[in-house]
Amino acid sequence: MKKQSPLLKWAPVIIAAAIISAVFLTRYVLDNQLAPGGEPYLQARLARTFFTKGIIQNDHLVLGGMPILITPYKAAVASISYATGYIGAAILAPLIFLLISIYCLDRLLTKLGRTPTERAISLAIMASSPTFLHDALITGPQMAIIAFTTSSATCLLDEKTSNKILGLLAAGLASSFSPVAALMTILANLIILLYKKISWRWISGMVIACIIGVSLIPSEAAGTSAGGGLARTLADLGGLGGIPTFTILLAAIGLWMLWPKKFACAAIITLGIATFYDPRLISHTNLITACLAGASITYLLERRWNISMLRPLSLLVIICGLLFSTISAAGQISRLGPSDDTAESLLWLKGHSRSGEVVLSEPMNGHWIQYFAVRPVNVDERMTPYDNRTKNAKETLNTVYIEKAESYIKTTNTTYVYITPDMINGTTWSGQDQGLRGLMQGDEMFKNTYKSDGIEIYEYIQDHD
Repeated sequence: MKKQSPLLKWAPVIIAAAIISAVFLTRYVLDNQLAPGGEPYLQARLARTFFTKGIIQNDHLVLGGMPILITPYKAAVASISYATGYIGAAILAPLIFLLISIYCLDRLLTKLGRTPTERAISLAIMASSPTFLHDALITGPQMAIIAFTTSSATCLLDEKTSNKILGLLAAGLASSFSPVAALMTILANLIILLYKKISWRWISGMVIACIIGVSLIPSEAAGTSAGGGLARTLADLGGLGGIPTFTILLAAIGLWMLWPKKFACAAIITLGIATFYDPRLISHTNLITACLAGASITYLLERRWNISMLRPLSLLVIICGLLFSTISAAGQISRLGPSDDTAESLLWLKGHSRSGEVVLSEPMNGHWIQYFAVRPVNVDERMTPYDNRTKNAKETLNTVYIEKAESYIKTTNTTYVYITPDMINGTTWSGQDQGLRGLMQGDEMFKNTYKSDGIEIYEYIQDHD
C-alpha cells in the first residue's frame, strides 16, 4: 500500500486547528475572550463543584434540582482541570477527543483499504464540517461519542486481542452517553465488522459491551444539539452545526458507488432519514457523509475527463461550496455568547445578591448565570421544551398579566430577572415593551438594578406593599 505523505497525514489536523484558532482569534478581535456556548460553562462549573464541595448528587443551582452523575466525560474534564483550570479543561477536553477521532478514523479507513488521498480528503471534510466544529467548540460530549465510536471500530478490527478488548471498552463508553448512542455504536460497528467478516464472537461481545454501557454507566445529560429539523440539519439553511448541501450531494455519489453493498447502504440511508427526527444522530451522520464525500471526490479526481478543464473547475466549485458552510458556521460561533459584557453583568449580580436567590431568564443564559454569578436559575439548557419548568418559565416571560407573573415569582422564590439584547430582539420578545419586561417597567414590584450594554437586571421587591 502506498505510504501516506506527511502533508496528507497532517492536513486534517492542520485544517481543524486553523479553523478553531480563527474562531478564537475572531472572538478576541471582537473584544470577547470567552469560550462560546453554554456547555463548556456547565462542565467547568461541575468540575469546580467536585473540587470545592466533593461529589454531590443533586445540582441545587437549578429550580427543582438536577441529578449530578459522574459520567466518563465529566470525569475527563475534572481530571484535565488539575493542570488547566476549570474552564480550560472544558475547552481542552473536546479538542483532545477531536484529535482521537481524526486519528482513529484515519486508522479505520486504512484498515478498510482506503487510499491515502481518499483518507486525507475524507478527514479534511470531516474536520472542516460545521457539525464537527460545533461539537469541538460547544457540545463536547458529542465529540466524545464520536471519539469512542471510531476508537471501538478501529480497535475491534485490530488483530491483537488486547486491542480488541480496548475496542469493547470503547464501545461501552460510547454507549453510555444515551440509548441512541448505543444503537448508533452497534449499527456503525456492524456495518464495519460485517464488511470485514470479523468473528461473531467479537460482534457479540461488542453488542454486550454496548448493552452494559447504556445500562450501568451513568449517561450524560442532554445538552445543546447540533441538528434538529430540516433547517437545522442542512448547514446552508442556517443550521449552526448542520451538514453542508455539497457534502450531502457528494455523499449521494458515494452511496451510488457503494450500492452493491446493500446492507451498508440501507443502514446509511436509514441513519440519514433518522437524523431529521433526532438531532443527536447528526454527528454520526456527519462522520459517514464525510467518508462518502471523500470517496466521491477521489473518484472525480482519478477518473478520466473528456474535457481536461472540467476537473479543476469541478474541484474549485466543490471546495468553494464546502468553504461557504465552514466559514458561515465559524462566523456564527465567533459571535455566540457569552460576551465580556455578559460576564461583567453576572459578576455584578454575584456581588450584589445573596447566595440562593433565584434568577429567571431564558434557558440559553442558564449555564452562564450558574457559572459566573453562582446563583440558581429557573431553567437551563439541560431541560427539554416539554419540561413543566421550561413551560412555566416561558409563559411567565411572555405573560401580559402582572398577577400571573407575581404568582410564579413567589412560588419559585425568584428574586431577579436577567434580560439580554437577544431576548429583546427576537429570542423571547419581538419588541422593547412586550411580555414580562413591559410589565416590570411600569410596576413598583420590580426595580431595574442594572442596565449596561443592552443587558438589564430587574429585582423583585418583596416588601413593595
